[in-house]
Formats: sequence, structure tokens, C-alpha cells
Amino acid sequence: MKKILLLFLLLPFIGISQALSGNYIIKSTNATPFNTLTNAVARINSVGAAGPVVFLLDDTTYSNTTGETFPIIITQFTGTSATNTLTIKPNIGKTVTITATNTNGFTGVPAVIEFNGADNIIIDGNNATGTTRNLTLINNDAVNFIDRTVLWVASNGANGATNIDIKNTILKSNIRNQQARQLSGIYSGSNELGLNNNININATATANNATTKITNNEFINVRQGVYINSSATLKTSKTALESNIFGSTINTEKPSLPIYMINTNDFTITNNVINGVLNDNTGNPSISGITIENGSNYNIKRNTISNVILTTNHIIQYAIFISGTQTNGVISENKITNIKNTGNGIIRTLSLQMNATTSANMLVANNFISDITTTGTTTNGASGIQIQSGRNIKLYHNSVVLNGNQNNISAALNINAGTELDIINNIFGNTSTTGTAYSVYSTVAASSFLNIDYNDYYSARHIGFLGGNRTTLANWQTATTKDRNSINVIPTFVSIADLHLSGTNAAFDDKGTPLTLIPTDIDEESRSITAPDMGADEYNKCKTSSTWNGTNWSNGTPTISIKAIINGTYNTQNHGNITTCELVINTGKTLTITSGKFVEVQNDIAIFGNLIIENNGSLVQNDDEAKSIGNAT
Repeated sequence: MKKILLLFLLLPFIGISQALSGNYIIKSTNATPFNTLTNAVARINSVGAAGPVVFLLDDTTYSNTTGETFPIIITQFTGTSATNTLTIKPNIGKTVTITATNTNGFTGVPAVIEFNGADNIIIDGNNATGTTRNLTLINNDAVNFIDRTVLWVASNGANGATNIDIKNTILKSNIRNQQARQLSGIYSGSNELGLNNNININATATANNATTKITNNEFINVRQGVYINSSATLKTSKTALESNIFGSTINTEKPSLPIYMINTNDFTITNNVINGVLNDNTGNPSISGITIENGSNYNIKRNTISNVILTTNHIIQYAIFISGTQTNGVISENKITNIKNTGNGIIRTLSLQMNATTSANMLVANNFISDITTTGTTTNGASGIQIQSGRNIKLYHNSVVLNGNQNNISAALNINAGTELDIINNIFGNTSTTGTAYSVYSTVAASSFLNIDYNDYYSARHIGFLGGNRTTLANWQTATTKDRNSINVIPTFVSIADLHLSGTNAAFDDKGTPLTLIPTDIDEESRSITAPDMGADEYNKCKTSSTWNGTNWSNGTPTISIKAIINGTYNTQNHGNITTCELVINTGKTLTITSGKFVEVQNDIAIFGNLIIENNGSLVQNDDEAKSIGNAT
């Protein structure tokens, strides 16, 4: 009888020590440890995982008053792997809020959740299998002298927090702290705390917090959205920010640094919306939509940055700021508009301030930059793209237009220093009728340009400055000794904020030169392979295309507004005449125009395969200025 009793006493002990695997509902009416998220996390920290673990949040609210203790700290538990992940998300159909509040007037809340050297953690705010944001995490700390965040990705000694996936959430701060303090949505650095539970933001990550994914989150009332703090010797790698929302229409809730990364590599920042950025603090006036210090191997692509406002002149204002040692960066297909300084300060909208001795191999391509003004006088002006320093920089197919009046020197492209500059197929416009307006203002010698050509320059005052004012295009061409194919034409755009080409733009159309690095435009539409348009938008004469596969057309029979792409054998005797907007014959494919038949092309012809024109067969190209490459037999 005693043995039986002993067996029953041991069973609960064995159950408690078992590693977790499967789904666990976290609900206040459940038994410990699944009555609070704090207790559930403590359990997995203690016993580890034997398989994938999902904590399903079933209550509406998780807070101090419901038994939570903040920050909820997830440590490196046993059994974790790329398969044995821990997921925290709302239960099916539930909308959940986690609110962390300070317990006294001097001990702050550094974070709602801290990943303290933890790996393979997923915070998914969706309550089903979609992308709706059904989980709100709020740092409600009222201790105003504390540096704090909502989510904290923290290295623990030599152990980085890796493979952290944060998606479909709302990250919010309820109460703003002192202006100079950290108030972020997601902070990645070390786990070091200072006095009063203050995050030590001067302590960089002590290990690589690698592979953090931040997707489809909304950041509310934070000063810094995502802040990655690494050292030059222990860089953070493989961070991915995609489809997040930063900014506000309420001035007191606007961020000043939505995205900041220092000492990072192999990262992507794509498809994010940054709308409504402000700094009116004269004591700490830093402001930038995206800031990258010392980065390598990255893409900043298809982001929208708008309504960036600085009301002081104590510091330079940016939409994108790239500084320090940079290698193999790509900044492309971004739309930047309404960048304003009302405090007489300097604006450098997209600024490159890079190490002058390192070959950056920096590509800036297919960007829209427009509507940039400052009230600055004397030396405080505005620029669209600013090359402050750097080596090996490529500017291809950008549309940069300063639309408003300026009081001082302003330029669509301002080059203060730099070497090995390659500037091709851009639009640089400045319509200011006040101050001293330039398309390009350059204090570097003409020898700094590897290439500068096929650009459109227009200005109400001077085309450029290079050793002196160059008022006309001819003056500028003389100064650069290049730019022989550049033009001085004012294109027609959809609007100030939308630099897509509109109307016919006859004097502007097809004036660029093909670049193999840039086969598509800002909308990822194919560029002409013979004579692309300058700027970020390729103004396609053809509405769409149809591809012949040897049997059928993919999009119906080509017409005068539909491009024909031959990707299979085509014989007009068997398949009929062709009338098309443009004609492309792919490599290894053959188009045969037989006797008495014709192919009529309105615009360009590109022959990479074979074009055979038999006796009495006809090829007609209607536009005298259209391009043709390849040969017919």
C-alpha cells in the first residue's frame, strides 16, 4: 500500500519536469502554469521543448493586475531548434492586449517581453492563419527617466538571441519618457540593465542577434521604431524588416528615428511605410526615416517615406542616411516625398556619408524623391541626393525633383566629396525660383566622375555648379567633359508627390541608355532593352505584352498597343500576319515572314534569336525614331 502511494506522489513530479510539446491555452481560469503568460514562459524556460510549442492567448487582457510580471523574460531553453520553436499568439478569434505597467515611481519596465539569448521564438499577432493584427503589446511605464522598449532582443554574454520572428502585432508605448531617452518598439542589443531597470543603450550586443524577422507590425507612439545596436567586431546579421508601418498623424506620437541600425550586415528593409516623422526637440533633434551606420550586403527597397518634418535647425535632416564604412548596399524603388524643415535647417534627403577609402559598391537606383523644402538661409539649404563622401557610387535611373521655392542654395544632386562616381539615366530637377537653384551642385572635380551621361537636368536658375555656375546644358557639358547625351527637358509628371511620367513626354521619351544592372523600373516593369527612359519610371508605349509559345499567344493576339514576344517558332504562313506595338524574338527562337505576309511593328524591334524574311515578305517599322537591334536574314 505504501508503494502504491509513493507511485502516485511521484507521478505529478514527473509530469512537471517533462519538456513541452504542442498547443497550450493560456487562460486565467487554467491551473498553474498555464494561467498566466509569465508562468507559462517560466515553465518552458525550466523544462524546455520536446517539439514545437504554441502558447495560445485566450484572455482579452494580460497585465500586472491579471498576474503577469514584467518584463516576461524568455531564456535559452533546452530542446529549442528551427523545428522546436516557441510561438506566442492569440487563440482563434481572440483579440488580445498585453500591458506592462511600472510597479512604483522609480523602477521602470525595460520591456514587455525580453528574448534573453533565446532562440527560435515567434510572436505572431494573428488570431487565425492570416495577417490581421490581433495582438497589441503596450509598454505603459510612467517612469520618465528610463530607456525602454516594447520588445527586447537581447544577447546574453556570448549567446545571441537568434531566429526571432515578430509579425502581425501592434507595438505601442502609452507614455512618452524624456526626449533624449530610448522609447522603441523593438530594441536589439545586449541584456545589460542599468539603475532603475534602465536599458543600457550604450552597451552594444555581446553576440550576434542573428536572423530577426520583423514583418507586418504597426508601431505606435514610439520615438525609435526598430533600433539595432551592434559593435564593429560583433555585427548583427540577417535582419529582415518587411511591410511594417511607422509614423503618425498626431505630432506628439510621431517617431524621430523609425529605423536605425549600426554595424549590421546581410539585411533587408523592404515594403515598409514611414509616414509622419517629426522632431521638435532642440536638445536632441536627430531625425531620419532610415539610418544605417556601417552596413554591408543589404537591400533598402520599395519603402515609402513621407511627411518627415524637422522644426529646428540644430541638426541635419534626412529621409535615408547612410554613413560610415559601407559595402555592397542597394537602395532602390523607394518613394520619398514631403520632406520639410520649418526651422531654417539643412535637408539632405538621401545622404551618403561613407568612408572615403573603402570601395562601397553602392547602388542607388529607381527612386522617386520629391517635394523637399527648407526655410533655411545663409548656408542651410536642401538637396535631394547628397553625396557627402564615398568611393564607387552608382546613381542609375533616379527621379529627383525639388518642387518648392528655397531661400538658399538647393540642388537635386549635391556632391560635396567622393570618387568613382557613376551617374547615368537620372532626372535631376529643381523648379525653385528663389535662392540659388541647381540641378547638380558639385564641389568635386570632373575627374571624380567615372561616367556622367544620359541625364535630364533642368533648373529655373543654373543647370549645375562645377568650378563655377553652369547656367546652360552646354556650359555643364564643357565643365564635366562628359554628359554628351544628356538633355535639358522638363518632363510631365502625374503630380508633385507622384513622379510617374504622364502624357506623351515626346521630347523626353527613349533618351536613356541600356544598363544591364537595371532591367526594370520602380514598378518592376520591364525597361526598353534598346532605349530606356531616364528616371525611375519607364514610360511604356505598350500597354501589355503577349508571348508566343510555339502554339498560342499568352495574352491574345498582339495589337498596336500590345508587345509581341516570340518564344517559340512562328511562321506567318501558318499563324498569320503580326501587327504589334514592339517585337522581341528571344534567344534560340525563330520568326519567319513568308512570301506575301507581313509583320508590322509600331516601335522597337529586338532580335536575339532569328528573323527570316523570305522573298516578298515584309517587315514594317512605323516609328522612324524607334530602335532596332539584331539582324534579319
